[in-house]
Amino acid sequence: MPLKISISQKQKLSLTTHMQQSLQILQMDSISLKEKIELELQRNPVLEESYTGRHPSFNPAIYAAPCTSSLCEHLFDQLEESRIPSDLLPLVKYLILNMDDNGRLEDSPQNISKTYHIEPDKVHAAVKIIQSLEPAGIGAIDYRECLLLQAQRMNLPQTVYQILESDTYLSYLSHNQVSRLADALGISAEKASEAVRMIRSLNPKPGAGFGDSDTIYIVPDARVDIEDSGFSITIGDPSIPEIKINGTYSHMLKETSDPEVSRYLNDCLKQAQSLISGITQRNKTLFLCVSEIVRRQPEYFQTGKACVKPMTLSDIADAVNLNVSTVSRAVKNKYIECCHGVIPLHSIFSSGLSQGNSDEKISSQKMQQLMRKLIDSEDTLHPLSDPDIANQLSSCGYSIARRTVAKYRAQMQIPSAAQRKRHDSPHLPSK
Repeated sequence: MPLKISISQKQKLSLTTHMQQSLQILQMDSISLKEKIELELQRNPVLEESYTGRHPSFNPAIYAAPCTSSLCEHLFDQLEESRIPSDLLPLVKYLILNMDDNGRLEDSPQNISKTYHIEPDKVHAAVKIIQSLEPAGIGAIDYRECLLLQAQRMNLPQTVYQILESDTYLSYLSHNQVSRLADALGISAEKASEAVRMIRSLNPKPGAGFGDSDTIYIVPDARVDIEDSGFSITIGDPSIPEIKINGTYSHMLKETSDPEVSRYLNDCLKQAQSLISGITQRNKTLFLCVSEIVRRQPEYFQTGKACVKPMTLSDIADAVNLNVSTVSRAVKNKYIECCHGVIPLHSIFSSGLSQGNSDEKISSQKMQQLMRKLIDSEDTLHPLSDPDIANQLSSCGYSIARRTVAKYRAQMQIPSAAQRKRHDSPHLPSK
Protein backbone atom coordinates (compact mmCIF):
# COMPACT_ATOMS: atom_id res chain seq x y z
CA MET A 1 0.00 0.00 0.00
CA PRO A 2 1.63 3.30 -1.08
CA LEU A 3 2.33 5.86 1.63
CA LYS A 4 0.72 9.27 1.07
CA ILE A 5 2.02 12.44 2.65
CA SER A 6 -0.21 15.50 2.71
CA ILE A 7 0.22 18.96 4.20
CA SER A 8 -2.74 21.02 5.41
CA GLN A 9 -3.15 24.30 7.22
CA LYS A 10 -5.54 24.80 10.11
CA GLN A 11 -6.30 27.89 12.15
CA LYS A 12 -6.69 27.26 15.84
CA LEU A 13 -7.23 29.79 18.62
CA SER A 14 -5.85 28.76 21.99
CA LEU A 15 -6.87 30.80 25.01
CA THR A 16 -4.25 31.08 27.73
CA THR A 17 -5.26 30.79 31.38
CA HIS A 18 -4.83 34.57 31.70
CA MET A 19 -7.12 35.23 28.71
CA GLN A 20 -9.74 32.85 30.05
CA GLN A 21 -9.72 34.57 33.44
CA SER A 22 -9.94 38.01 31.83
CA LEU A 23 -13.02 36.95 29.86
CA GLN A 24 -14.63 35.52 33.00
CA ILE A 25 -13.94 38.72 34.98
CA LEU A 26 -15.30 40.89 32.16
CA GLN A 27 -18.66 39.10 32.40
CA MET A 28 -18.91 39.38 36.20
CA ASP A 29 -21.30 41.80 37.83
CA SER A 30 -20.27 43.73 40.95
CA ILE A 31 -21.47 41.12 43.42
CA SER A 32 -19.74 38.24 41.62
CA LEU A 33 -16.53 40.26 41.29
CA LYS A 34 -16.53 41.10 44.98
CA GLU A 35 -16.97 37.43 45.89
CA LYS A 36 -14.12 36.51 43.51
CA ILE A 37 -11.73 39.06 45.06
CA GLU A 38 -12.58 38.08 48.64
CA LEU A 39 -11.97 34.41 47.79
CA GLU A 40 -8.60 35.17 46.16
CA LEU A 41 -7.55 37.29 49.16
CA GLN A 42 -8.08 34.24 51.37
CA ARG A 43 -6.29 31.69 49.19
CA ASN A 44 -3.46 33.72 47.63
CA PRO A 45 -0.87 35.06 50.14
CA VAL A 46 0.73 37.33 47.53
CA LEU A 47 -2.49 39.39 47.32
CA GLU A 48 -3.45 41.98 49.90
CA GLU A 49 -6.12 44.63 50.21
CA SER A 50 -5.06 48.13 49.32
CA TYR A 51 -6.24 50.69 51.86
CA THR A 52 -6.17 53.90 49.87
CA GLY A 53 -8.48 55.83 52.12
CA ARG A 54 -10.92 56.24 49.28
CA HIS A 55 -14.49 57.21 49.96
CA PRO A 56 -17.44 56.01 47.93
CA SER A 57 -18.47 58.58 45.35
CA PHE A 58 -21.98 57.18 45.54
CA ASN A 59 -24.00 54.83 47.67
CA PRO A 60 -24.76 51.67 45.70
CA ALA A 61 -28.49 51.30 45.21
CA ILE A 62 -29.28 47.84 46.49
CA TYR A 63 -32.66 46.47 45.51
CA ALA A 64 -34.03 43.54 47.45
CA ALA A 65 -36.82 41.27 46.34
CA PRO A 66 -39.93 42.20 48.35
CA CYS A 67 -40.95 38.64 49.13
CA THR A 68 -39.84 37.43 52.57
CA SER A 69 -41.65 34.12 52.82
CA SER A 70 -41.52 31.13 50.51
CA LEU A 71 -44.60 29.19 49.47
CA CYS A 72 -43.52 26.15 51.50
CA GLU A 73 -43.08 28.22 54.66
CA HIS A 74 -46.49 29.82 54.12
CA LEU A 75 -48.18 26.43 53.79
CA PHE A 76 -46.24 24.86 56.69
CA ASP A 77 -47.36 27.71 58.95
CA GLN A 78 -50.98 26.85 58.13
CA LEU A 79 -50.36 23.17 58.83
CA GLU A 80 -49.19 24.01 62.36
CA GLU A 81 -52.51 25.69 63.03
CA SER A 82 -54.51 22.77 61.60
CA ARG A 83 -55.38 19.41 63.08
CA ILE A 84 -53.73 17.08 60.60
CA PRO A 85 -53.74 13.31 61.36
CA SER A 86 -50.20 12.29 62.36
CA ASP A 87 -50.12 9.50 59.74
CA LEU A 88 -50.87 12.01 56.96
CA LEU A 89 -48.61 14.88 58.02
CA PRO A 90 -45.33 13.48 56.54
CA LEU A 91 -47.04 12.80 53.20
CA VAL A 92 -48.64 16.26 53.14
CA LYS A 93 -45.25 17.91 53.77
CA TYR A 94 -43.60 15.76 51.12
CA LEU A 95 -46.18 16.79 48.51
CA ILE A 96 -45.78 20.48 49.43
CA LEU A 97 -42.01 20.26 49.10
CA ASN A 98 -42.38 18.72 45.65
CA MET A 99 -44.80 21.27 44.18
CA ASP A 100 -43.57 23.53 41.40
CA ASP A 101 -43.18 27.32 41.69
CA ASN A 102 -46.80 27.82 40.59
CA GLY A 103 -48.11 25.70 43.46
CA ARG A 104 -49.06 22.67 41.37
CA LEU A 105 -48.33 19.01 42.09
CA GLU A 106 -45.54 17.71 39.86
CA ASP A 107 -47.22 14.30 39.60
CA SER A 108 -50.76 12.96 39.74
CA PRO A 109 -52.08 11.36 42.96
CA GLN A 110 -52.44 8.08 41.05
CA ASN A 111 -48.76 8.02 40.05
CA ILE A 112 -47.66 9.04 43.56
CA SER A 113 -49.68 6.15 44.97
CA LYS A 114 -48.11 3.65 42.54
CA THR A 115 -44.56 4.96 42.84
CA TYR A 116 -44.40 4.99 46.63
CA HIS A 117 -46.85 2.12 47.29
CA ILE A 118 -49.20 4.31 49.30
CA GLU A 119 -52.91 3.65 49.49
CA PRO A 120 -54.78 5.82 46.95
CA ASP A 121 -57.24 7.00 49.61
CA LYS A 122 -54.37 8.22 51.77
CA VAL A 123 -52.79 10.17 48.90
CA HIS A 124 -56.18 11.62 47.98
CA ALA A 125 -56.74 12.74 51.59
CA ALA A 126 -53.30 14.39 51.73
CA VAL A 127 -53.97 16.26 48.47
CA LYS A 128 -57.36 17.44 49.79
CA ILE A 129 -55.65 18.86 52.88
CA ILE A 130 -53.22 20.85 50.71
CA GLN A 131 -56.07 22.08 48.49
CA SER A 132 -57.89 23.40 51.56
CA LEU A 133 -55.00 25.77 52.36
CA GLU A 134 -54.44 29.33 51.21
CA PRO A 135 -54.06 30.58 48.54
CA ALA A 136 -56.97 28.88 46.79
CA GLY A 137 -55.92 26.65 43.89
CA ILE A 138 -52.82 25.26 45.60
CA GLY A 139 -52.17 21.53 45.11
CA ALA A 140 -53.86 21.17 41.72
CA ILE A 141 -52.48 18.87 39.04
CA ASP A 142 -53.11 21.30 36.15
CA TYR A 143 -54.43 24.80 35.45
CA ARG A 144 -58.02 23.56 34.92
CA GLU A 145 -58.22 21.94 38.35
CA CYS A 146 -56.52 25.00 39.82
CA LEU A 147 -59.24 27.30 38.47
CA LEU A 148 -62.01 24.88 39.48
CA LEU A 149 -60.70 24.84 43.06
CA GLN A 150 -60.79 28.63 43.18
CA ALA A 151 -64.28 28.71 41.66
CA GLN A 152 -65.49 26.29 44.34
CA ARG A 153 -63.89 28.35 47.12
CA MET A 154 -65.59 31.49 45.78
CA ASN A 155 -68.91 29.69 45.16
CA LEU A 156 -69.14 30.94 41.58
CA PRO A 157 -72.18 30.22 39.34
CA GLN A 158 -72.65 26.86 37.63
CA THR A 159 -71.92 28.43 34.24
CA VAL A 160 -68.29 28.92 35.29
CA TYR A 161 -67.90 25.19 35.99
CA GLN A 162 -69.48 24.29 32.65
CA ILE A 163 -66.94 26.42 30.81
CA LEU A 164 -63.93 25.18 32.79
CA GLU A 165 -64.88 21.53 32.36
CA SER A 166 -65.23 21.73 28.56
CA ASP A 167 -62.29 21.96 26.15
CA THR A 168 -64.60 23.46 23.51
CA TYR A 169 -65.87 26.18 25.84
CA LEU A 170 -62.35 26.97 27.02
CA SER A 171 -61.29 27.34 23.38
CA TYR A 172 -64.09 29.86 22.83
CA LEU A 173 -62.98 31.71 25.95
CA SER A 174 -59.29 31.83 24.97
CA HIS A 175 -60.25 33.31 21.57
CA ASN A 176 -62.73 35.72 23.21
CA GLN A 177 -65.61 34.22 21.21
CA VAL A 178 -68.27 35.19 23.73
CA SER A 179 -71.16 35.04 21.27
CA ARG A 180 -70.37 31.42 20.30
CA LEU A 181 -69.93 30.58 23.98
CA ALA A 182 -73.34 32.06 24.80
CA ASP A 183 -75.01 30.12 21.96
CA ALA A 184 -73.34 26.85 23.01
CA LEU A 185 -74.42 27.28 26.62
CA GLY A 186 -77.88 28.52 25.70
CA ILE A 187 -77.55 31.69 27.76
CA SER A 188 -77.56 35.42 27.03
CA ALA A 189 -74.43 37.25 25.91
CA GLU A 190 -74.53 39.27 29.16
CA LYS A 191 -74.39 36.12 31.31
CA ALA A 192 -71.63 34.63 29.17
CA SER A 193 -69.61 37.85 29.45
CA GLU A 194 -70.03 37.84 33.23
CA ALA A 195 -68.88 34.20 33.45
CA VAL A 196 -65.84 35.01 31.30
CA ARG A 197 -65.01 37.98 33.53
CA MET A 198 -65.19 35.75 36.63
CA ILE A 199 -62.91 33.12 35.11
CA ARG A 200 -60.35 35.73 34.04
CA SER A 201 -60.28 37.06 37.59
CA LEU A 202 -58.97 33.68 38.80
CA ASN A 203 -55.25 33.00 39.19
CA PRO A 204 -53.83 30.00 37.26
CA LYS A 205 -50.51 30.36 39.16
CA PRO A 206 -51.44 30.85 42.83
CA GLY A 207 -47.92 29.97 44.01
CA ALA A 208 -46.14 32.44 41.76
CA GLY A 209 -46.63 35.31 44.21
CA PHE A 210 -44.32 33.67 46.71
CA GLY A 211 -40.59 34.05 46.27
CA ASP A 212 -37.61 32.32 47.68
CA SER A 213 -36.80 33.20 51.28
CA ASP A 214 -33.32 34.31 50.17
CA THR A 215 -33.11 38.03 49.43
CA ILE A 216 -31.88 38.89 45.95
CA TYR A 217 -29.65 41.95 45.65
CA ILE A 218 -28.77 44.07 42.65
CA VAL A 219 -25.74 46.34 42.88
CA PRO A 220 -25.08 48.74 39.98
CA ASP A 221 -21.79 48.32 38.13
CA ALA A 222 -21.77 51.92 36.92
CA ARG A 223 -23.42 55.21 37.69
CA VAL A 224 -24.25 58.18 35.46
CA ASP A 225 -24.77 61.58 37.09
CA ILE A 226 -25.89 64.79 35.42
CA GLU A 227 -23.54 67.73 36.04
CA ASP A 228 -23.34 71.30 34.77
CA SER A 229 -20.60 70.37 32.34
CA GLY A 230 -22.30 67.21 31.10
CA PHE A 231 -22.30 63.70 32.54
CA SER A 232 -20.15 62.07 35.21
CA ILE A 233 -19.53 58.33 34.90
CA THR A 234 -18.40 56.17 37.82
CA ILE A 235 -17.41 52.53 37.34
CA GLY A 236 -17.45 49.97 40.12
CA ASP A 237 -18.91 49.38 43.55
CA PRO A 238 -16.94 51.21 46.31
CA SER A 239 -17.52 48.25 48.63
CA ILE A 240 -15.32 46.06 46.39
CA PRO A 241 -11.84 45.97 47.93
CA GLU A 242 -8.91 47.24 45.88
CA ILE A 243 -6.06 44.72 45.75
CA LYS A 244 -2.30 44.86 45.23
CA ILE A 245 0.80 42.63 45.40
CA ASN A 246 2.10 42.05 48.92
CA GLY A 247 5.65 43.47 49.02
CA THR A 248 6.81 41.04 51.70
CA TYR A 249 6.14 37.99 49.56
CA SER A 250 7.60 39.66 46.47
CA HIS A 251 10.83 40.20 48.42
CA MET A 252 10.69 36.62 49.73
CA LEU A 253 10.42 35.32 46.17
CA LYS A 254 13.63 37.16 45.21
CA GLU A 255 15.55 36.02 48.30
CA THR A 256 14.49 32.36 48.68
CA SER A 257 16.81 29.58 47.57
CA ASP A 258 14.22 26.84 48.11
CA PRO A 259 13.01 25.75 44.63
CA GLU A 260 9.65 24.50 45.99
CA VAL A 261 8.92 27.77 47.80
CA SER A 262 10.07 29.71 44.75
CA ARG A 263 7.77 27.72 42.45
CA TYR A 264 4.79 28.16 44.80
CA LEU A 265 5.29 31.92 45.26
CA ASN A 266 5.91 32.41 41.55
CA ASP A 267 2.58 30.69 40.72
CA CYS A 268 0.80 32.82 43.31
CA LEU A 269 2.39 35.97 41.89
CA LYS A 270 1.30 35.15 38.33
CA GLN A 271 -2.26 34.45 39.50
CA ALA A 272 -2.34 37.72 41.45
CA GLN A 273 -1.03 39.74 38.53
CA SER A 274 -3.52 38.07 36.19
CA LEU A 275 -6.41 38.92 38.53
CA ILE A 276 -5.35 42.56 38.95
CA SER A 277 -4.85 42.90 35.19
CA GLY A 278 -8.26 41.33 34.49
CA ILE A 279 -10.07 43.68 36.89
CA THR A 280 -8.29 46.73 35.44
CA GLN A 281 -9.18 45.66 31.89
CA ARG A 282 -12.80 44.95 32.90
CA ASN A 283 -13.27 48.42 34.39
CA LYS A 284 -11.56 50.07 31.42
CA THR A 285 -13.74 48.21 28.91
CA LEU A 286 -16.91 48.90 30.88
CA PHE A 287 -16.00 52.60 31.11
CA LEU A 288 -15.44 52.79 27.35
CA CYS A 289 -18.79 51.13 26.63
CA VAL A 290 -20.80 53.19 29.14
CA SER A 291 -19.16 56.43 27.96
CA GLU A 292 -20.10 55.70 24.36
CA ILE A 293 -23.64 54.72 25.38
CA VAL A 294 -24.05 58.02 27.27
CA ARG A 295 -22.58 59.96 24.32
CA ARG A 296 -25.16 58.40 22.00
CA GLN A 297 -28.10 58.60 24.41
CA PRO A 298 -27.92 61.96 26.26
CA GLU A 299 -31.69 62.54 26.01
CA TYR A 300 -32.37 59.14 27.52
CA PHE A 301 -30.25 59.82 30.61
CA GLN A 302 -31.85 63.24 30.99
CA THR A 303 -35.47 62.55 30.11
CA GLY A 304 -36.30 58.86 30.08
CA LYS A 305 -37.06 55.72 28.13
CA ALA A 306 -39.22 57.46 25.53
CA CYS A 307 -36.10 59.22 24.21
CA VAL A 308 -33.94 56.14 23.66
CA LYS A 309 -32.42 56.01 20.18
CA PRO A 310 -31.72 52.89 18.11
CA MET A 311 -28.40 51.43 19.21
CA THR A 312 -26.85 48.01 18.76
CA LEU A 313 -23.84 46.23 20.22
CA SER A 314 -22.14 46.62 16.84
CA ASP A 315 -22.54 50.41 17.03
CA ILE A 316 -20.71 50.53 20.34
CA ALA A 317 -18.08 48.00 19.25
CA ASP A 318 -17.24 50.01 16.13
CA ALA A 319 -17.05 53.27 18.06
CA VAL A 320 -14.69 52.00 20.79
CA ASN A 321 -12.73 49.68 18.47
CA LEU A 322 -13.64 46.43 20.23
CA ASN A 323 -15.12 43.13 19.09
CA VAL A 324 -18.90 42.78 19.37
CA SER A 325 -18.36 39.72 21.60
CA THR A 326 -16.25 41.82 23.98
CA VAL A 327 -18.93 44.51 24.22
CA SER A 328 -21.56 41.81 24.74
CA ARG A 329 -19.57 40.36 27.65
CA ALA A 330 -18.99 43.84 29.08
CA VAL A 331 -22.71 44.70 29.30
CA LYS A 332 -23.97 41.21 30.16
CA ASN A 333 -25.57 41.01 33.64
CA LYS A 334 -24.51 44.60 34.36
CA TYR A 335 -26.71 47.29 35.89
CA ILE A 336 -26.36 51.04 35.64
CA GLU A 337 -27.71 53.63 38.07
CA CYS A 338 -29.04 56.90 36.68
CA CYS A 339 -31.83 59.36 37.34
CA HIS A 340 -34.41 56.68 36.32
CA GLY A 341 -33.19 54.22 38.95
CA VAL A 342 -31.15 51.05 38.51
CA ILE A 343 -31.67 49.45 35.08
CA PRO A 344 -30.12 46.54 33.14
CA LEU A 345 -27.48 47.92 30.80
CA HIS A 346 -28.65 45.71 27.93
CA SER A 347 -32.16 47.25 28.11
CA ILE A 348 -30.84 50.46 26.50
CA PHE A 349 -29.94 48.59 23.31
CA SER A 350 -32.56 48.31 20.60
CA SER A 351 -32.83 47.99 16.84
CA GLY A 352 -34.23 50.78 14.69
CA LEU A 353 -37.09 51.25 12.26
CA SER A 354 -37.40 53.73 9.42
CA GLN A 355 -39.27 56.96 10.09
CA GLY A 356 -41.19 57.87 6.96
CA ASN A 357 -39.03 59.25 4.15
CA SER A 358 -36.39 60.43 6.62
CA ASP A 359 -33.02 58.74 7.06
CA GLU A 360 -33.61 58.91 10.81
CA LYS A 361 -34.56 55.76 12.64
CA ILE A 362 -36.80 55.20 15.63
CA SER A 363 -36.01 52.63 18.32
CA SER A 364 -38.13 49.53 18.76
CA GLN A 365 -38.79 50.62 22.36
CA LYS A 366 -40.21 53.94 21.17
CA MET A 367 -42.33 52.15 18.58
CA GLN A 368 -43.70 49.81 21.24
CA GLN A 369 -44.64 52.81 23.38
CA LEU A 370 -46.50 54.36 20.46
CA MET A 371 -48.32 51.07 19.87
CA ARG A 372 -49.29 50.80 23.54
CA LYS A 373 -50.72 54.35 23.50
CA LEU A 374 -52.87 53.50 20.49
CA ILE A 375 -54.13 50.28 22.10
CA ASP A 376 -54.77 51.94 25.48
CA SER A 377 -56.96 54.57 23.82
CA GLU A 378 -58.81 52.23 21.41
CA ASP A 379 -62.52 51.49 21.46
CA THR A 380 -62.67 48.15 23.28
CA LEU A 381 -65.85 47.23 21.43
CA HIS A 382 -63.97 47.73 18.15
CA PRO A 383 -60.27 47.20 18.97
CA LEU A 384 -57.50 47.95 16.51
CA SER A 385 -56.20 45.05 14.42
CA ASP A 386 -52.49 44.76 13.59
CA PRO A 387 -53.02 46.29 10.08
CA ASP A 388 -55.01 49.14 11.70
CA ILE A 389 -52.12 49.88 14.06
CA ALA A 390 -49.59 49.73 11.22
CA ASN A 391 -51.72 52.11 9.12
CA GLN A 392 -52.17 54.61 11.96
CA LEU A 393 -48.45 54.63 12.69
CA SER A 394 -47.66 55.01 8.99
CA SER A 395 -50.02 58.01 8.79
CA CYS A 396 -47.97 59.58 11.61
CA GLY A 397 -44.75 59.08 9.65
CA TYR A 398 -43.61 55.80 11.20
CA SER A 399 -43.02 53.04 8.67
CA ILE A 400 -43.79 49.62 10.16
CA ALA A 401 -45.02 46.33 8.71
CA ARG A 402 -48.00 44.39 10.04
CA ARG A 403 -45.72 41.47 10.92
CA THR A 404 -43.55 43.79 13.01
CA VAL A 405 -46.63 45.10 14.82
CA ALA A 406 -47.63 41.51 15.61
CA LYS A 407 -44.11 40.73 16.85
CA TYR A 408 -43.94 43.79 19.12
CA ARG A 409 -47.46 43.14 20.42
CA ALA A 410 -46.44 39.61 21.36
CA GLN A 411 -43.29 40.92 23.09
CA MET A 412 -45.44 43.29 25.15
CA GLN A 413 -47.82 40.40 25.93
CA ILE A 414 -50.79 42.26 24.47
CA PRO A 415 -53.58 39.97 23.17
CA SER A 416 -54.84 40.14 19.59
CA ALA A 417 -57.71 42.43 18.62
CA ALA A 418 -60.17 39.50 18.76
CA GLN A 419 -59.04 38.69 22.29
CA ARG A 420 -59.16 42.33 23.40
CA LYS A 421 -62.68 42.86 22.13
CA ARG A 422 -65.34 43.42 24.74
CA HIS A 423 -68.78 41.95 24.18
CA ASP A 424 -70.59 43.84 26.91
CA SER A 425 -73.95 45.21 25.86
CA PRO A 426 -74.63 48.82 26.80
CA HIS A 427 -76.66 49.17 29.99
CA LEU A 428 -80.09 50.68 29.56
CA PRO A 429 -80.90 53.57 31.87
CA SER A 430 -83.16 52.64 34.74
CA LYS A 431 -86.67 54.02 34.63
